[in-house]
Order: sequence, then structure tokens, then C-alpha cells
Amino acid sequence: MTDATLNGTSLTDRQAELAVKLINKYQRQLATKGISVDPVAAPQYRKALRIISRAKTADIVDGMIRLKFPYDAPMIEQIRNISKESHGSIKFDRDGRVWNLGLTEYNINWVCEFGKAFSFQISDQLLGYMQEIVDCENQEHKIQLTVKDNQLTIENASSSLIEYIETNLGGFNIDNLETLADYSSVLGYTLDHDITQALEQHYGADLYLLVANREYSLNDAEDSIDRIVRYAENFNRWPIVAFNPTPDDTLPTWRNHFSEDQVLLLGNKKEQQLDIPAGCKLIYTHRAIKSMSKIPLLVSNAGMMVGSDKQIMMTRSEKIFYSTMKLTQ
Repeated sequence: MTDATLNGTSLTDRQAELAVKLINKYQRQLATKGISVDPVAAPQYRKALRIISRAKTADIVDGMIRLKFPYDAPMIEQIRNISKESHGSIKFDRDGRVWNLGLTEYNINWVCEFGKAFSFQISDQLLGYMQEIVDCENQEHKIQLTVKDNQLTIENASSSLIEYIETNLGGFNIDNLETLADYSSVLGYTLDHDITQALEQHYGADLYLLVANREYSLNDAEDSIDRIVRYAENFNRWPIVAFNPTPDDTLPTWRNHFSEDQVLLLGNKKEQQLDIPAGCKLIYTHRAIKSMSKIPLLVSNAGMMVGSDKQIMMTRSEKIFYSTMKLTQ
């Protein structure tokens, strides 16, 4: 309050209430100095008070989950912690003073529990999505990609999942099998036995493991980069972002698979805006990348991804492979 008055800044509504309480608390001492506290019964302020919104809301705006609340260190710490394992992006909008989370099943579950624990106003739309998830989990059958009448279909899929695939992934034609199989671990559905068997026979078990998992460790295998490139070639995971903050220089091995104009090498300077040239298949970097909103495939040569920049990069990655042994925190 002192800083506000010395700087000529208006008090907030809470600061004004506190000022009145303090004056009333010390009215006896003030009276001994001949100072009356009567004016605080109907206080007048030189500057209009700043009314601070203290509403805590969770809703959906522009296809993202939006969390809005007054500054609260414990809540912010929980959000930062969950961003390390969230399936979907989590980012703070400094201009709007809100947290935006990717609209994924994982984030919906977490936000609803978080919101209830901290007495948020949760929108009906968000609660409706949560109920759809609960109803789906209570079903005895799986959400599973299968082939029927020479067409791909996902049994028990929600209308939003079907719409997303038709709009963004090329639809359910049988020729699109590899793409839908590869996105199964990203979008949260399984593959039936016949599809699994066909993929293993065609590509081999070593490549199928990369198809079936969103996050996978190759445990320092000698052919790890070769396997990753073959996977990206067959399943169109370009560009690969190879993140290597270690002294071990893996760039020469990567270059064996690409021409000079297909490689974008980022230096150690602080990242500004990333300009990815057409035809780029590999981005090799020692620093975490934050300017890419979507990373088709992240390959880390670090076994442990600690730090906010690395976590942002991971939440924006559809697939994450470790070319070294993955370590747990």
C-alpha cells in the first residue's frame, strides 16, 4: 500500500479494505493524537480503486482448455509439475494472464480434478467432455482401429476423434493405414491383432515398436539413428528434431542419411524465430526449441529432460524417442 501511494498508483479493492481495517484497529492510539477515524465510515479515495477479478475459471476457448485465476504460487507449481508429464501442450499466455492447455483426454482429467480441489468454476462444456471420458472408460470394449469391408474404422470412437482424423489425417481409406496406425499412440486408441501382425511382418518388430509407442527409448543401440530415419521415412515424420545437449557429437551419423540442404543446424545463440526451409528433414540443435508449435518427431540424446524449456518442447512433440538410455527423475 505504501508503494502504491508513493508511486501515485490506485489501491486495489483489497488494499482499500485493509487500509480501513488498520485505521479502525488503531483508532484508540490515533485518538490520543487527536485524529478522528470517522471518515473511514464512508471512505473517499483520490484515485478510483482497482477492482481485481479473483474468479477462478476453467473453460474451453478456441479449442484449448483455459485456466484463469489470481496469482497463486501453489497452484502455479502444480501446473508446472503436471506439464512435465502431460499429454498435450501447457503454456502460459503472458498477455492474457491465462494458462492454455491442449484439449486432450489427459489434460481434461487433470483440469477437472485440479479445478474441484481449488474451487474453480468449471464450464458445462468441459464437464461434458469429462463425462464422455467417464462413460467411455465404463465401456467393456476398446477404442480400437480395425478393418471392416476394406475400410478402416475405429470402434467406439467419439465423433470428435473421427472428425479430427478426417480433417487432419486423411480419413479412413485403407491406403491410410500406416498413418492411422502411427497416430494410435498419439490419439489414444489401440490396434487390433490383424493390423499389429501385418505391420510387424511388413516393417519388422524393431520399427513396429516405434509405431506403437508415443515415447520410446532405444537404449544406446548402435543402429538407433538408422532405425529412426527408416521409421520417419515410412511414416512421414518430418522434420526430425534431434536434440543433443551432450558433448557426444552425433551430427556426422545423422548426416549420413541426409543431403546438405535437408539439414538445418541451429547454433548456440538464443532462439528467436525458427525459419524451416522447404524440404528440411532434420533439425539438429543443442538448445531446446520453443518456437515450433508442433514437432512431428523429437529425438533426444539426453536421457533426462529437466527444465521448463525442455518440457515445453516435449509437450509439443507428437512422438519422442531417446537415442540413449532414458533416465527417470
